[in-house]
Amino acid sequence: MKKLKSILSKKTILISLSLIISISIGSLILKQKEEVDGWFGYWENISNIDECIGYDELTSDNTVVEMLGSHVQCVKNKEYEKAAHLFKLSSAYSIFDSKRVADISAHQAAIVLRMYSRYPFYDLYDEKTMQEEYRKLDEELMAISNDRNEFCDTLKKIGYPTYHPEYMINHGMGGREHDGKGIKIDFNAQLEWDLIVGEYCV
Repeated sequence: MKKLKSILSKKTILISLSLIISISIGSLILKQKEEVDGWFGYWENISNIDECIGYDELTSDNTVVEMLGSHVQCVKNKEYEKAAHLFKLSSAYSIFDSKRVADISAHQAAIVLRMYSRYPFYDLYDEKTMQEEYRKLDEELMAISNDRNEFCDTLKKIGYPTYHPEYMINHGMGGREHDGKGIKIDFNAQLEWDLIVGEYCV
């Protein structure tokens, strides 16, 4: 049990660090926006989401892109609890996608998406205000880690992703054996999802 708590604690720290790193390097990434948009179109995909979706409204068809786009709108609306749940759910879904996508070079797509989800705030806030907004979000993420019941209920309710993870597959360089659609041969979706839920919720 102590070992499990230690693992979960480390995950919480990593999620927090992910937010901090995204904010810290955001200015540098923003300068490269035009070039990268031409490659992947991540910015357009995220910015096309204009609704703060309640995590209780999500289904297994909602992609990581949709969750992060909605997460952005929730932060804009100062609905930090919703934003935190969406951010964490997108993390769980991106972990699942990285387990099923055969091309290892594609797995960093979720990290890139999280970076891109910071873009709207460079137009809205100065750096100090943006850091304050994400401090509030970080507090909600910590609250979820301290009381995971609602989050875990959502994970179990919506189940593993049923969309095709094109956002991740298109990010990669190709390679490795797959089913013709980029998914690992003999991938056991339910088993892998149960392992992810177990890591988050046990």
